[in-house]
Amino acid sequence: MTPDSSAAGFRHFHDQLSSLKQKLLGMSSKAEERTDVAVEALMARDRVKAKLVIDGDPELNRLEIEVEQAAVELLALQQPMARDLRFIIGAIKVSNDLERVGDHAVNIAESALRLADMPKVTIRVPEIEVMARRARKMLGESLDAFIRADARWDERSARMTMWWIHSTIPSFACSSPT
Repeated sequence: MTPDSSAAGFRHFHDQLSSLKQKLLGMSSKAEERTDVAVEALMARDRVKAKLVIDGDPELNRLEIEVEQAAVELLALQQPMARDLRFIIGAIKVSNDLERVGDHAVNIAESALRLADMPKVTIRVPEIEVMARRARKMLGESLDAFIRADARWDERSARMTMWWIHSTIPSFACSSPT
């Protein structure tokens, strides 16, 4: 193997790794967007937005398969080591989690459709919007940390999640809809 072919193979591997990262970021963006639209549909009882989320679910399913296929191809053909191997394995797991985020968005959208058929009530539950905003922020920051390989983020993320659960859930559970 010549130095030129070795360098070309190295560049090809890193191009494929970069493409995998881009697919994962695109999938994350779509999952976050679907969640935002689903919460909007729920809060406004908007059938059109709810239907958009439900109809968009197959796209996230397809993206999960694309990410997994790209990762498996990298594993099989490139035999990555250390950090790259950890990233590729993590990408498979993250794509599955992002697909689940999309499934949860569909569940929220389906709830919005059920509520759309019920008589309108003027009760607002601001905690739902606050929780949705915080969850979206945590999702985005977690994926950014994963892409940057920021190991210290795990500890900060865990602390932030526990704080969020302890500060939000009790007030939501105890609030009165009057």
